[in-house]
Parts: sequence; structure tokens; C-alpha cells
Amino acid sequence: PLDRWSIIINQTIKPPAECGKPVIYLYPQSEMDVNVKVGIDRLTETIPAYSSEGWTVHAYPDGSLYNYADNQTYPYLYWEGESDSQNSANQGFVVKRKELNDFFDRSLAKLGLNKKEITDFKDFWVSRMLDNKESYFFISFIGTKDFNKIAPLSITPAPDSLLRIFMYYQPLKNFVNVPAQSLTAPERKGFSVVEWGGTSNVPWRK
Repeated sequence: PLDRWSIIINQTIKPPAECGKPVIYLYPQSEMDVNVKVGIDRLTETIPAYSSEGWTVHAYPDGSLYNYADNQTYPYLYWEGESDSQNSANQGFVVKRKELNDFFDRSLAKLGLNKKEITDFKDFWVSRMLDNKESYFFISFIGTKDFNKIAPLSITPAPDSLLRIFMYYQPLKNFVNVPAQSLTAPERKGFSVVEWGGTSNVPWRK
């Protein structure tokens, strides 16, 4: 009667059908060799090149990675892929386009990313999100437990802590009310592995 509407987004998604730029950071306490494998239905791109045995790198405490296969050093392991698994995004946030930077600064810190990781995330995703002309974005995050079901990681030696954050976003013309998502971070300790990535219901610039 007051011409006010609340819409709950209950989107069945495939986060994802396409996984956009998940990157994996390795932070050992001392230099060590590490093997990493991604259990996804289809890998579509990797940097450095991914072999049948995954990646084998020499990892340093500052996060830099020496890749034995090509004798090059990388800041992280990069992959894109496709999964047949499905998930649902029925909680999250509706954010104005002009507030995306501040939103990610606050939210990703709550989820446990450090400043460099937050900057890397924003450098990749914010401009691509803003390629859409809509005024708002529905944003939801998938945490470690749920993302492990979609694309499990096999890491040898096993890390002491694993933090995986995967974003789903959907451009919206108008603001809608959605149940707020609670954001918490696990403790980062010992040999820690951190990963972030994202997907959407719309294509994004490669």
C-alpha cells in the first residue's frame, strides 16, 4: 500500500559455473617446496602453466613463488576454471556502485585479507564490475568450507591455515533488501594459504 517493496534474491548460481581469477598466495614461515593441485571440473587458464601434477614451487615467507617448470618467479598462483557444482546466494549486501571500493576495504578485511590482497582483489574486480551500468550490485561471499566443495585444493605440505574467499555479484538497477551476511575471518597462523576469486551472473572483461 505504501509502494515499497522488498525483494529477496535467492539465486541458484554455479560459482561457479565460471570461476574468475582465483589467485592463491602461499606464506610459509620458512622457505619450502610446495605442491598445489586444484580439483575443479575444467581448468581454462593457469599462470604459471599447470601440469598433470599441479604446480610445484619454491615458496618464500614474503609470498613470492619460484616456479620450477619455467624458472620464473610469481606473486601468486592464478587459475580460472569451470565447475558443474551449484551453490545458492541468498544472503549478502546491496552496494551502490560509487561505494564499491569502501565496501571491499571493510568487508575483505573482516574476511581476513591483508592490505596487499585487498588491493589485488580490487585492482582486478572493481573496474570489471563498473563496466556494468547498473546503479547497484548484489554481492555475496562464499567461504572456505563451501568453496572447498566446488574446487578443493590439495596442498603438500598441508598448510596450518587456509582462507578461501569467493565473491558472487549481480548488477541491479534498483536497490533491494536482502538478508545481511555475517563476515568473519579464521586465524592466520603458521604456514598460511590465502585465495580469492569471483564470479557473476553476467560476463566480465577478461
